[in-house]
Amino acid sequence: MKKKRAECAVAAIITDRYRRVLMTQRDREPKAGMWHLPGGGVEMGEGHLAALAREAQEEVGVDIAILEARPQFVASTLYPDVDRHVVAIYFTARIVRGKPRALDGTRQVQWANEKKARAWLKQGLLLDSCRRALAQTMGWHLPPID
Repeated sequence: MKKKRAECAVAAIITDRYRRVLMTQRDREPKAGMWHLPGGGVEMGEGHLAALAREAQEEVGVDIAILEARPQFVASTLYPDVDRHVVAIYFTARIVRGKPRALDGTRQVQWANEKKARAWLKQGLLLDSCRRALAQTMGWHLPPID
């Protein structure tokens, strides 16, 4: 039996001048309906920054500038219900062209501040890896939910 390997993904912490973060609501499994950061899988032979730029364009229709090429957060997440293990690398970015809109795999797009993220967290609608990434990179108080 061939052993399965973890998948690599990238995610963008896209901020605006008001310290809000661009969030997307997932339209498909795993975790359909959950709020998370734009991003997705790195394709074979693709660099992580190129993957991040492609995913931002595919999911929310914007061109981004990566603010720092060094990852700001790394999360390892198991999705037992779909037999997946994803290691996601988070980078900070800003929009340089385009207006965010819901595209591939995205139900809706919203700019969120800390208060909005906390409300989603209390409702069980914020993906935990994104909660941890926002707490670390933005300094938001987003405690774990038991």
